[in-house]
Amino acid sequence: MILVFPALLLAQPMEEVRAVWLTTAFGLDWPKSFYKENQKNEIVKILDALSGANFNTIMLQIRARGDLIYPSDKEPWAKSLTNKLGKDPGYDPLKFIINEAHKRGIEVHAWWNVFKVFGRGLPSASKPEHVVLKYPSFCKKYSNEWWIDPGIPQARDYLLTVIMEMVRKYNIDGINLDYVRYPGKDFSDEDTYRKFGGNKYKPDWRRDNITQFVEALYDSIQNVNPVIKLGCAPVGIYKNTENFSGWEAYNDTFQDPVKWIRDKKLDYISPLTYWKINLPPYYNLVVKNWKRIAGNRHIYPSVAIFKLSKSEGDWSANEILSEVDVLRKSRTEGTVFFRTGNLLDNQKNILELIRNNKFQYPANIPSMPWKDNIKPLPLTGLTSQR
Repeated sequence: MILVFPALLLAQPMEEVRAVWLTTAFGLDWPKSFYKENQKNEIVKILDALSGANFNTIMLQIRARGDLIYPSDKEPWAKSLTNKLGKDPGYDPLKFIINEAHKRGIEVHAWWNVFKVFGRGLPSASKPEHVVLKYPSFCKKYSNEWWIDPGIPQARDYLLTVIMEMVRKYNIDGINLDYVRYPGKDFSDEDTYRKFGGNKYKPDWRRDNITQFVEALYDSIQNVNPVIKLGCAPVGIYKNTENFSGWEAYNDTFQDPVKWIRDKKLDYISPLTYWKINLPPYYNLVVKNWKRIAGNRHIYPSVAIFKLSKSEGDWSANEILSEVDVLRKSRTEGTVFFRTGNLLDNQKNILELIRNNKFQYPANIPSMPWKDNIKPLPLTGLTSQR
């Protein structure tokens, strides 16, 4: 029998990552209740809503500020779970979400904030202790926030140990590294540089510190569970060019995701491209530049749904839909919307517009041939209609 599909079906990619950032910090996208069963019910509602809109991936904030949404003897329970740092919520949220997401065909990528570990003040006492209290020599203040100093080898080893505990314990699909960078050029690391910098040019030394962590993590994952995808969320501009300028990854925050890709130590990039199409730095030019430098690795740029709010920019819904079109025309492998709450609140009818226009039909997640050559299972249960 010949199957006849509407033309619109062919206009939408059959393979595409359709993702959201699900923020647990400050409970932004997390259930507001601190009771176990209420949280579980709310999580299921979130996943059902995403599945119903044909999303297939969540970037779940597992480590927000040096705390975790799963049990660990290395770092405390996240405050967002119970309103108290270190308090057991009575279940394992990460295990629960992985199971429920997989039932709905949704991948779970661990959104892991690396070097930024706390905000103002000091963490409260907990068991295990927060890293700011347990290893104060690792941590420094920058703009009233606590950051782990990337130049301290023992600090990088500590972070690697924490994240590999998760890799060994959970059936996650990927890891997306955020804040895998220095906070700025004026970060106070003079003592660290004198101790560990040798004769290296300081900006190169800083970039090398970040690179050492990322590449050690990739190799460690390959040894334990090579199916897990490793990605990162760099600053939206890699390097300033004659076409655009702004805060850049390479020289301002000492990230070099291009090197990580060339060294084959990264599977995808989710650059934080939170601009309008027709204002500098021009969205399509930035995206095309990332696509070019990503080579055969995947790129899932971020789209700023939060800008729909009047307090954040009061963008039109059409701006968001147009950016999805730009990403598809640039042949990126997907889109990540920031953030889940803004999407599911349906601000300016955006959820309905995405579901009915851009994600009207389901899409498979693109394969990564360098990881495996296993094709997805064929579709079953198809029916036809003239």
